[in-house]
Amino acid sequence: MPLFTISGLDSSASAELAVTSHALATYSQTDRALGLPLGQMLVTLDNIAGPGTFSANQVTSGLPGGWREVSASELGLPSSLVDVDGYITLQSPLLGNVSRGPQLKVLAEQDALGNISRVSVAYAGTNAPVDVVDYSFLNSGKEIAKTMAPVLSGVASFMDQHGLEGDDAIITGYSLGGALANIQARFSDQLAGGFFADSHYLGHASPLIFEADNVLNIGFENDVIHRFVGDHEDLKSALAGFDGFLENSDESYSSSVDNLVLFDAVYSKSPWLLASDSGLNPFAWGAHLGGITSDAVARIVSSSFYELMSQDSVVVVSSLGAAGRAIHWVGDVDSPTSNHAGEPAFIVGSVFDDLLRDGTSDDYIEGFAGDDQIRVSTGTNQVEGGQGTDTLLFEGEADDYEVYRLDDGRIGVSGNDSLTLASGIERIEFEYGGGFRGAGPGLRYVIEDDRLEDEFRFDWFDRDIAFVDAPQEGQGGEWSREEVALADAGDSVFSAAARDDALHLGNLFDDEASFSAESSRASGDGIFGWQGGAMALAGLEAAASFVGSAVSGYVELPEAWQAI
Repeated sequence: MPLFTISGLDSSASAELAVTSHALATYSQTDRALGLPLGQMLVTLDNIAGPGTFSANQVTSGLPGGWREVSASELGLPSSLVDVDGYITLQSPLLGNVSRGPQLKVLAEQDALGNISRVSVAYAGTNAPVDVVDYSFLNSGKEIAKTMAPVLSGVASFMDQHGLEGDDAIITGYSLGGALANIQARFSDQLAGGFFADSHYLGHASPLIFEADNVLNIGFENDVIHRFVGDHEDLKSALAGFDGFLENSDESYSSSVDNLVLFDAVYSKSPWLLASDSGLNPFAWGAHLGGITSDAVARIVSSSFYELMSQDSVVVVSSLGAAGRAIHWVGDVDSPTSNHAGEPAFIVGSVFDDLLRDGTSDDYIEGFAGDDQIRVSTGTNQVEGGQGTDTLLFEGEADDYEVYRLDDGRIGVSGNDSLTLASGIERIEFEYGGGFRGAGPGLRYVIEDDRLEDEFRFDWFDRDIAFVDAPQEGQGGEWSREEVALADAGDSVFSAAARDDALHLGNLFDDEASFSAESSRASGDGIFGWQGGAMALAGLEAAASFVGSAVSGYVELPEAWQAI
């Protein structure tokens, strides 16, 4: 299942809903705050400084195209429920009817003829001090749920008048608003006569998590508020579950995304600034506040690797400002807020110039627009450069590697215990091997149709690298070679005969594949990297034939093989 999977919807509809709900939630959060047009102010500030100056996000304000606000009168609600900021309000369980109490917007999607297709209840987050007093009621939820009933009955009636049903509703919110969305999900079979039982619930950066298949919580693991009080039955037990003093315990839930990282300025210095993942640490709020204007969800779902991401995948999204992008390499670092450093990860760049790097395992890296530099080291990696002039950097010397051009146009580079397949890359650079007799720093090469052309382009000192003619096949075929064989996942037979042989099938994390040895099995260094339907096999001491066939759900490896 893809990263943002919503019950009852396919991958495309789930992705769209993840992006749309985030836009609706953050609009409700920032339309007005203490009387100020916060969203417009943030956009203006970003435009004055210049896009990308403060973060790698494209900051926007306002509703998505085709959406509008629904007034209280359209819902049949009294004007007394509308506060000074124009929000519809709920009663505070503790204080009753107060100005700027729990706030929400009711929003409708309509076409040019005015036909309404979807309705959203978008709860606002903490917009005033009065919100804080209701925090103690979040985990139990029932006290707040009671105050939702009158408003939700009006929304249900409005939807019914327009021929809509409960599954046409999006219930969302950011921060405290996400918690309110979780509370409504928990009591969805009771509120408004159960009209919203089949609605789609998406909490963004929610401190509260309701464990059920009718809700999805999206947030960043380095956001101290995301999953802060979890699914504990009351605030007392939530407080008792903290690691240290008010520190987020980083628990994993079936209804939340748990390994999504916003790589911002704070995260680039996480060993120090996030050493305490406590609500009292102001730096731990960086991703929470940055998430309000982040386009990370939209970038993730537009990634060419999105369908390969699962809900538990490690996904690191660049969010550095211009100064940070010039010096910090975005990747899965060993941070106090995570426990997955070294595991396979997806690294997502931005439309600006990024520095992106792999980890020690098998990674996917995408640069998007901008002139990106992408560093790869070990493991099996897939790289998508995107628009712009992108450079792929390798450790060691050019002589340590062999370079291939696949039939589909991708570039394959193998060596130094790594195998990288890349597209959208214009240049390749090796760390060393330039200068007189290769004693200087590395050279940068331009990728041509049949070779790597060194940028100096002087024939006397020409160090062009010709592509190795690696055998390739999609369905069937037999080869015997002492270097590398490349193929798509399918029924293919490869015969390997040398110690340094390598075999790659299919795409990383793609079709699962089963492999069995038909003749002698390898017993030396064995496999140096694999993931899903992709394999990079090395260190074969004896001749061996491998048969790869696409199956589902597992990878079967000959027991004599060993992983480096």
